[in-house]
Amino acid sequence: MSATVDRARSAVAALGGRLPQVSVWHVGLGLVALQTLLRALTVPGSYFWQDDFRHLELARTLGLSREFLVRDYNGHLEPGQYAVYWVVSHLADTSFLPAAISLVALQLVASLLLLAVLRALFPPSPWLLVPFAAYLFTPLALATSLWWAAGLQALPLQVALLAALLGLVLHARTGRRRWAVLSVLAQVLGLVFWEKAALVLPLLLAVHVLVLGAGLGWRARVVEVLRLRWLWLAHALVWGAYVAAYLTLTDGDALGTASDDQNRWLAAGRVLFQVLLPGVVGAPWSSDGAINTVYAVVPVPLAALVSAGFVALVVVSLRRRRGAWQAWLVAVGYVAADVLLLVVGRADALGLVARDPRYITDALPVLVVAVCAAFAPVRPRSPERSPEPSSEPSSEPGEEPGEEVADPAPPAPFAWSSPAVLVTTVVAASCVLTTLLLVPVVQREYSRNYVDGALRALDEDPAAPLLSLSPPQDIAVSTDLAGILTAVGREQALDRPGTQLLALDGLARLRPVGLTAVTDQATGPDPGCGWAVSGPRVHVLERGPDDGIILRLGVVAGTESSLVVRVGDALGQVVTVPEGVGYVWFVVRDEGSVLVQPAPGAPPVCVTDAALGSPDLTGAPVS
Repeated sequence: MSATVDRARSAVAALGGRLPQVSVWHVGLGLVALQTLLRALTVPGSYFWQDDFRHLELARTLGLSREFLVRDYNGHLEPGQYAVYWVVSHLADTSFLPAAISLVALQLVASLLLLAVLRALFPPSPWLLVPFAAYLFTPLALATSLWWAAGLQALPLQVALLAALLGLVLHARTGRRRWAVLSVLAQVLGLVFWEKAALVLPLLLAVHVLVLGAGLGWRARVVEVLRLRWLWLAHALVWGAYVAAYLTLTDGDALGTASDDQNRWLAAGRVLFQVLLPGVVGAPWSSDGAINTVYAVVPVPLAALVSAGFVALVVVSLRRRRGAWQAWLVAVGYVAADVLLLVVGRADALGLVARDPRYITDALPVLVVAVCAAFAPVRPRSPERSPEPSSEPSSEPGEEPGEEVADPAPPAPFAWSSPAVLVTTVVAASCVLTTLLLVPVVQREYSRNYVDGALRALDEDPAAPLLSLSPPQDIAVSTDLAGILTAVGREQALDRPGTQLLALDGLARLRPVGLTAVTDQATGPDPGCGWAVSGPRVHVLERGPDDGIILRLGVVAGTESSLVVRVGDALGQVVTVPEGVGYVWFVVRDEGSVLVQPAPGAPPVCVTDAALGSPDLTGAPVS
């Protein structure tokens, strides 16, 4: 057996000798290139979904105004995201390509920043690539890489978090002000895109004390924090100003309510043990149970096995480095904050959102840094900025300040024969497998098909009296057909009256609108005519808040005529009444008296009956 292992090692070493002599950071760049290629192949196949339609609709109707940029949207304050929507709304209509480019570009920047942070913090080691590859290829990121609205929250937050962290590390090491400016501006950028960037400042402080200061005594760590007091003051001022603005501009009603604390604990456990930990290593290698952004079901035995593996990883790190607990504390603290925000902010839908990874993807780069810090010593500061030696003993026995390791110059060639290469490959392959299985679920082809079908139906008959109804809930819940058409740049008159109304069903097929769930109806007083509409306005019904939006009038006309219908203070709707007996249909959304009169100069018409109700789409599709 040992001979076989020796031969395998010799083969790997021989192969490594023929591979390019590059540094670990060059290999990291190669992994980023592979991630970018994978995203470039998958992201353009996605499409607008849910909030995308609402934001694009408002971008086109409100323009780059304060009303559009600074608004409370379900408790979110995201002017940066809305500005991107406005820009893209002027670049394309139905094409998702500009949105896809923004998602791929943001992920590329975030990945490069994470690699830069690892390079700034740790000496080169092939083992750094294991958690880095998990970050690059984890299927957890699909929710934010294929849904534009989610990506414009999570990805700028990751960019801001990593840029702020990089600025902190380099400023602490070199003392150069430009890195402090980068750190503060990065926090500003994150807050502009998502209020969750308020977590950046606590994270920076934790990394400074527990990672950069891991080899120092606690008093020396306080000294180090005070040495950067102007940086912390600038961060604190930005943080405080944003919190004040957020509390002023939002009403806080977005917080949900759970039935009891048990629901919250169960949801927190599901997030951690059936989404985050399995997803980091690529489990469950299937798409069973995945719906939209909801992650695939991870069987309990598999979740237990993965969790046991992470416990073992923590134990090994604690045995190797006594100060490893500080790095894990950073990870636990950030993940706990993520989960707390989830179970409090979305407590009304915990059963669903607990399996939605888009709420925790911002923790992924933090986990990478924490895992690396748990196993690897950090680089020392630049000599000219190193603090005076502290006479205080280290708080961690066996871990002295001198444990920080300098990066060799030039970097040693990458050890292709290292076991880390095999582990990195297995982790990346595991993640890519589940990613490819989940891509068809998350790309939401049905949303694209619905929009394409609606536009095709309107192109075939632009004058069709189309009713603006809500699309299927798995496409958009915050807008209706009119909003979707506006979002993709299609100007179309909807809700027009006619002798027939049409509406799109869930498959974007035109169907005739009937009347169902009648809430009010009346018959005219004249048995032979009903209401003789020949001059003054005639009152036929009273529409209240609980009445349906479809008004159907039975008409009898000796010759072609025109009717004007007004409801309350709304403008009148004019419809042509053909000769003979039939119906005319109206969409009425206002409350008040339903009044009917002939158009100026039009012949009289008999209105036999009137009814208010809801649209019925059970008729056969219009060919």
